[in-house]
Amino acid sequence: MNFEYLKMSLLRFTYAVEENILMPVYKGSVLRGGLGAALRKVSCVLKNAECDTCMLKANCAYSKIFETPIPEDSKYLKNQEFAPHPFVLEPPLEEKTRYIPGDEIVFQLLLIGYSVDFVPYFILAFELLAEWGIGKRINGYRGRCFLKKVESVDYQDNYHVIYTGNTKELSDNNILSADKFSEIKLAEKSKEVNLEFITPTRVKSSDKLQNTIDFEMLIRALIRRILILSYFHCNHEPEFDYNYLITQAQQKIKKVDEALFWRDWSRPSSRQNMRMMLGGFKGKVTFSGFLQDFIPLLLIGEYIHVGKGTAFGLGKYVIS
Repeated sequence: MNFEYLKMSLLRFTYAVEENILMPVYKGSVLRGGLGAALRKVSCVLKNAECDTCMLKANCAYSKIFETPIPEDSKYLKNQEFAPHPFVLEPPLEEKTRYIPGDEIVFQLLLIGYSVDFVPYFILAFELLAEWGIGKRINGYRGRCFLKKVESVDYQDNYHVIYTGNTKELSDNNILSADKFSEIKLAEKSKEVNLEFITPTRVKSSDKLQNTIDFEMLIRALIRRILILSYFHCNHEPEFDYNYLITQAQQKIKKVDEALFWRDWSRPSSRQNMRMMLGGFKGKVTFSGFLQDFIPLLLIGEYIHVGKGTAFGLGKYVIS
């Protein structure tokens, strides 16, 4: 499998807390919701114009990233209004909820495909969000912070500073090509793999959310996610030997251990004017068998996550 076309950029943001901030235990909704509003603010030339009627939407960072349209001749997702977002937000996983001046809030952002070209917009958006304030209101106001630095992550998980809030200067970031993951991270063949799902994971089978996962279900979800991201955001339709991979997943790979549990999570939706329940399973699972054909998919999945709600950081797993 060749994934050279699947370009990504992994960034780490560090906020320096300037005022008292109150955050929920899971911080994905706070950062993701704030990002949408801030990115629209820094991207929109006409300000109060509606995106669907704006003549500039084809080249607008906000419109392309948050409201990626489904073309009329699309082979996929014809019943949906927008394509999945070309980014994954990874909030801090600590359960700390109170931050005071002097603390730091650190989170990561994975950009996929053409969204890599919009790095400056994302930095400006998170800088603006810090000035607005984040978290729950305290005495009517959200606590403000300062975007201290942005770092780019390379293949070896080294961090390189590409922007600081003091200098306001942006240097080149690392562009990752997914085809190199298996070369660098898992060169040796493996007959057993341990996966730890560290944020709620929402995978569907037969249109129903699952509280467990088998290897076939995982591979189906990964292939679908890679296909959709590639098609809409990388201008490429990958060719999978789908029947072969699914047959191998069914017959050659067995689940030998599992310690999964359900974790409920909810977020407010201003668009639907209600709270949305977004629970999923977490924990560890071990698969055994001839895994070599699947290593590239598993490694890419570590970055792009799996299942639904990935823009909020859901579906994150690590190969442990």
